[in-house]
Amino acid sequence: MASGFDDGLEGTPTADFWKNVYLGLKVFYILVLAVFGFLAFKTGQNWGNK
Repeated sequence: MASGFDDGLEGTPTADFWKNVYLGLKVFYILVLAVFGFLAFKTGQNWGNK
């Protein structure tokens, strides 16, 4: 660890689980932002077509 503090959880199944959860949430947030960006783009394209 960079801080020199060892909490004893590095490499344990619990630590690996929370790393996977964190990575999964980051991927989920990126996908949600991509969908919102796409929807905003399509809404902007259709804004003047009324």
